[in-house]
Amino acid sequence: MNFWDRITGRDMTVARADFAERVKRLPESYQSIWAELDEEIQRYSDLTGRNLIPIMSSLLEFFEETSFDYEDVSAVIGDDKEAFVAELFDQRRPIPNKSYRDKCREQLNRNVAKKLGRQ
Repeated sequence: MNFWDRITGRDMTVARADFAERVKRLPESYQSIWAELDEEIQRYSDLTGRNLIPIMSSLLEFFEETSFDYEDVSAVIGDDKEAFVAELFDQRRPIPNKSYRDKCREQLNRNVAKKLGRQ
């Protein structure tokens, strides 16, 4: 991957196309669940969506392995798709580093509190 591909997002486009090709080789039940989970996963995206690529790659590898063993997809992910995706992203653990957005929000809150005389 070169610098230009990373800046323009072409690397992610290529990765998504690769995912689509790999999903086509899965059984039909896995393909339909993948489409539903893909929509659900988008909620956890950062600004660029770059954080989703490694997680989606791991999920697809998991699907490939379980489909190879002829396991039913509902037995693999369970009944609650939203809970399955939330577990993938493990929303309960604290994020060690604050994002730029969090820092801006804190600064804005401090400035507003200062203007209102609450500090």
